[in-house]
Order: sequence, then structure tokens, then C-alpha cells
Amino acid sequence: MGKPTWARMERLLDALQNQHYGKSVAELVEVCGITTRSVQRYLRALREEDVLEPAGLDASRRQRWRLTEFGKKPIRIAYSISELFTQRLALQSVAPLVAGTELEAALRSLAVKIEAALPEPFKEMARGVAAALPVRPVPRMAKRPGELVIEDVLEAAVRRWILQVEYRAVHGGGKTKCYRLKPLAVFPHKGALYVAAIAGDHTKPVNFALERFVSVEPTKETFDPPAGFDASEFVRRSFGVFDGAVEEVRVRFSAQVAPVVRERIWHESQAISDLPDGRIDITFRAAGWPEIRAWVLSYGEHAELIEPAARRKETEKELAAMVRRYA
Repeated sequence: MGKPTWARMERLLDALQNQHYGKSVAELVEVCGITTRSVQRYLRALREEDVLEPAGLDASRRQRWRLTEFGKKPIRIAYSISELFTQRLALQSVAPLVAGTELEAALRSLAVKIEAALPEPFKEMARGVAAALPVRPVPRMAKRPGELVIEDVLEAAVRRWILQVEYRAVHGGGKTKCYRLKPLAVFPHKGALYVAAIAGDHTKPVNFALERFVSVEPTKETFDPPAGFDASEFVRRSFGVFDGAVEEVRVRFSAQVAPVVRERIWHESQAISDLPDGRIDITFRAAGWPEIRAWVLSYGEHAELIEPAARRKETEKELAAMVRRYA
């Protein structure tokens, strides 16, 4: 893996400090040791944030770029205590998602910059908050995305660019397959990032694990999302990341685990019914049967799938096979 994205960006900005006549792309590539493609990406992003402006042409008729007055000014932030805690919690929740990727260093850099921008009385408090809210490791994919993969996917999803992707599927003995994807949204789930995208000539989006992207190439060819597509609604319809038909699910929990189970919202459509003996029924409508199945089985003898009837029969057969194996 090459240098982190944040370090490359910092190097580029440092190279432009006190450069009234600016520098060309070729000069920035040479000075910063960054690829032409990365320099062009960062210049475009910085221009959109009003950090850079054109500084005329050099002797070879190449465009030079320099910092704007806004880009030269340090940023100062005023925080309330609650905002400081909220900011830290947000950083902590993101940390497991980017661990092991080029964005991990970017997240650390962001935390440092935010602290540096705080008024003096808040800096000590920020360090105390960081110590009180440690990052807790969570299970995550062993293989992480390659260099610039996350950055390319995020930019393509924002700009609606079609991607050429090399993807390593779960099944296939480690072989990769090439896709032409239209990325619609990127979202987290259980310590991993997923991409809702339309593949090839298909019309319905499916979810791809970002960790299984071996390489991506933005085509700069744009696309329009399907009519009426709502990314938030698409993500919420599933119990996890598996898609499929939406099913009416009812699960019965024993009185022993009912108090714990009812404390959480497992799906936005859920409803809880109390039974006379202390048991509860949870009903909801969701797609993603593999994850619903795993959730029910994780409670062992304390959970019973009532509906759908066909899924109950499947589960009955699976449990019988498990009993035979353990016997």
C-alpha cells in the first residue's frame, strides 16, 4: 500500500504554501512524488472547496495553481462540550470501518486537526474525551481494499460515475470477476463497508462488499439512478446487507431472554407482542433471509421462528441435521 491519502494531500498543500505563481500539475507530481491522476483528483477537490485558484500559465503553457486567500487561512472551531463528545463518538464509530485502509491515517489526521483548531481551554478536554472513549476492535474483513479503492468508489457514488471493477466473490476459489458498476450508495454494516450498485445491464441494485474490490477504475461516464430510487429506503428494507424478497417474519422469544431482546430495535418495521407467560413475539417485514436466519439461531433454544411457514420448515430440517451431526 502506498502513502495514505491524507499524507499525499498534505504534501500537495505544503508544496503550494507561499507559492504566489503557483505550480503546474507536472511540477506537483515531481515535488510531491504523487501520481498525475492523484494530483488531478486533489486539485479538483480543492478547487471545489475554494482552496485553489488558477495562477496563469508557465513557459510551457501549462496551467499553474496556487492557494486562494481562503486556502491560506487557518480554520478555528468553537465547540460545546456535547458537540465535542458527539464528534469523538462519531470518529470512534468510523474507526473500525477504515482500519487497515488508507483512510485509517486520514481519520487520525482529522482528529488531530480538529483538536488543533479548538480554542485552548477545550484542547485538554478533547484529550480527556479521547482517553475516555477508546476504540473497541470489532470483527472485520481480513482483506482490505487496495490503494485508492475506497476513494474512487466514494467519489464515483457522489458524482454518479460508472466504475470498471475487479471483484473477488465469496465463492469462486479466490478468482476475480470484472463488473461495470453504477454505484448508488456506500453504507456501513457490522464493521464493513458495502456498495449498493447496479451491475452491467441489470436494472435493480445489489450490495457489494467494498473489501472485496480488488481494483476500480472510474470511467467518468455518468449515469442516472433508477426512477424513484431512494438510497435510505433501499438500505432499510433489508435485515442486513442481503437483499431479496421482503417477508413477513414472526419470532417468539422465551421469557428468559425477552427483557434483553425487547431493549433493541432490530428492524424499523418491528412490533412486539407480549404473551401471558412472559414470552414475546417480534414481527417485522424485511428482506435478507440469511441474516434473519442467523439472528434467530443465535438465540438457540430461546428463539422460535413462527413465520414464514416455509422458512420454519427449512429451519426445522437444518436443526435436525445439526442434531445428527452432534450426535
